[in-house]
Amino acid sequence: MWYENGVSYLRRTIHIMHRNSFFTSYFLDWDDKVGRPRPPNTWHYRSFQIFGLVLTLIVQPALLIQCYRFTTSEENDMKSVCITYILLVLVLVAIPYAWFLMRKPGPPRFIQTYESLLTLDKQFQEIFPTAAKHPKITPVLSNITNLYSTFRFGLDYIVPVLIVWVSFSNHNPTYLFARGTYNYEQHHSELISIPLNTMFALATCFVANVVTSTYEICILSVANGIVVLYLWSVHMVHVVSWTRADFPFDTAIKMYKNLGVMTILQLDLDKELVTPVLHHFYIVTWSTMSLYYFLLQFVPGKGDVSLVVSACCVCMILGGLMLEMVVICFGANASKMSREFLRVMKEKNGKDKYRMKVLKGLLPNSINLEVLGSAETMRTGIGMDYFLSYVDRVTSSTVDLLLTDMHMDLRKRYAETWELVDTRLLIPISQLIENRVLCPAKFKLYSSKISTTCEMTTTLGSGYLKYLRSHMRILDFLKCFPLVLSADKDRIVVSRSRLKKWVTWLSPIFEFLYLFCFFTVVRNDWTNKCIGKAAEGAMVTNGIAVSIIWSFGAYPDTKVMSLGQTSATNFKKLRTDRCLEGYMMMGTIVPIATGFINLGRVIMDHCAPPFLGAYFLQCPLCSGPNPPVNYVTWIPMLILDFYFLVIVLQKGFFYLIHVVYATTGRLVDYLEIIRNSSPGNLGLYRCVQILEAQLNDYARIRIMPAFISGVPCVEMLSLFVMIKLHNEIPLPAFLLFPESFLTAGGALIVYETVAAILNTKSIQCMLTWKQLFCQDRVKRRVVRSLMPLMVKFGSNYIDKGTPLITQNFCISQTVSMLLMKSR
Repeated sequence: MWYENGVSYLRRTIHIMHRNSFFTSYFLDWDDKVGRPRPPNTWHYRSFQIFGLVLTLIVQPALLIQCYRFTTSEENDMKSVCITYILLVLVLVAIPYAWFLMRKPGPPRFIQTYESLLTLDKQFQEIFPTAAKHPKITPVLSNITNLYSTFRFGLDYIVPVLIVWVSFSNHNPTYLFARGTYNYEQHHSELISIPLNTMFALATCFVANVVTSTYEICILSVANGIVVLYLWSVHMVHVVSWTRADFPFDTAIKMYKNLGVMTILQLDLDKELVTPVLHHFYIVTWSTMSLYYFLLQFVPGKGDVSLVVSACCVCMILGGLMLEMVVICFGANASKMSREFLRVMKEKNGKDKYRMKVLKGLLPNSINLEVLGSAETMRTGIGMDYFLSYVDRVTSSTVDLLLTDMHMDLRKRYAETWELVDTRLLIPISQLIENRVLCPAKFKLYSSKISTTCEMTTTLGSGYLKYLRSHMRILDFLKCFPLVLSADKDRIVVSRSRLKKWVTWLSPIFEFLYLFCFFTVVRNDWTNKCIGKAAEGAMVTNGIAVSIIWSFGAYPDTKVMSLGQTSATNFKKLRTDRCLEGYMMMGTIVPIATGFINLGRVIMDHCAPPFLGAYFLQCPLCSGPNPPVNYVTWIPMLILDFYFLVIVLQKGFFYLIHVVYATTGRLVDYLEIIRNSSPGNLGLYRCVQILEAQLNDYARIRIMPAFISGVPCVEMLSLFVMIKLHNEIPLPAFLLFPESFLTAGGALIVYETVAAILNTKSIQCMLTWKQLFCQDRVKRRVVRSLMPLMVKFGSNYIDKGTPLITQNFCISQTVSMLLMKSR
């Protein structure tokens, strides 16, 4: 049914790829004599390999640098920003494709999988020659053909026109990067600037067109398997259900199992291409970005409506929608038809015990292009709820971005009134709350829990300060952190040390090189079926990556200097403070303990993943004796591994514990003081709201997203290894997993509980005020205008049910991994 269309589309896409690259750079050629694709052995393929290197090492860094310039500049052209971000996303999506196709086995592997699927379709069509004319198949095939023809027309004809339009405009990202690096138009005449601009425009056209054609041919390979599975699943259901002629049981089972083998081949290719497995993340990202900039044009004060921005955004939104329809909707329908086929076969063969055993051993055929699967998706396949999740995430994220943009405009407009742009704002707020609440001369207290005398032995944040000072002493000893404590030991300031400045500048490069080695080692272990070492390296890599995200940056973060200050005012210590102080002590010990445990495992096993020994030494597959080492190089490698692991964990834990955790704990303290004090001062609650806004403004970009997504992965992987792979990992390497499990689980439970207490107490406080001021019209309106305090991540926030939901998710995913491992 799909054989002729699949061959025709592949031939046209290869010719389009030749045209887009000006017949200079491509990875597939079409042999007209035999009517099949073949990998080129000429200079065209070598030029494509060079193009892939240029795309990775030059184009991608240049776009990232230009995006960074946009984020640090206050006055930006919205058209230039939008087009640069769109091109960056397209490049990031195409790079995994280019890496796969740059390797020599890549194109033959691609051709083999694509042709094997079409061959299976052709064999089925020989068994059912009239399948395409079936009344239930014809409209489905017609809809798929029309959808893909529309998508192909847009990529082949509309997108190249937009590329040429953008490339020869002033919004060309290459032109903006070159002029931002060196303003040649200002220092040289038009004889120099015009040829350079033309060269940049042609280079942008070439890169964008080759990326588009590479993207198109890989999308065709992904859609090929889904369409074949969908069409034949529909045909088999209707043949079994409605055809009067006898459909042999053995033939039906063979066809069903062949389709299952086809899904395995397709999934293996998709995992090697990487991007199809991450399709949801990529498409949600570019759809949200396109919808945001499209709607931002119509916001007053944001400039005029641009035709080029509107065209690019609409094309990106429609492209993402079509891709999700193919991947999710058609995939979900194929899974639904597979379940329907099994149901009908069980109804017709319910009296035959042997056939029922065969049918019970079959699972629905499904191509699930998701990073995280589950036992439920294995049993029932994917559903249409994935598509609804895509739509919900795009719309909610776009609304959040628009509201954030409006909020930032208001902050800039009223900066002088509210002093929200002053990095020292937190100190006046803290002093205001503490002086007005705890000073008996100015504020009368109504609760016996809060004493108005100065006889208390505990100071506000004194427990936090103790661990903060010890943590800062460790960081100062390691010479890796740009912030230090002031001379009076109660303020965080920027260090003036040149050594720390250079280490801070060079650390991102050092960290990226280490991550590259980590991912390479984990990938090799997984490819070689070394499950124990792959799990060991993946857990370490995940924890290191999360810590790097928390602490990444070449400049000192002034928000940390604001949020990290703590004044010494008397108060009564709460249970939340004791829990946070206990975890602060753990956060000080864990990085050093992890460094020594890893040092021991590397000394016993020189190839322990994922550190430098596993990358540079000639290690045996999975297990074996230690390779011979040169101690002149091996000892520096041990020192580098130990130093890197300790500094990354120490820096990451500092930002998480002593900034986010401590600020949340102080918010709970302030709220408890306000709730048990005089009810007349509602302005204090607004001061706490400003502090909560500063916390969310700092943590919402990197800290909380990495915390909510990365830390549960560490907990799940650690628990999975402790249960399933404990026999494959020797001591002391195994100690990493209980330590990681306790650290990650404790971090989630402690902080989410404290954040939930903050939200619950603020709601209780507002309800109390509503009952208290039920007869005062003015104060009742003031209370209505107050919002509960909450720690936000994305469009959600942490409430009292979040800790249980998180732990339930971790346990359910661990059980799913255990079931898949058993299978």
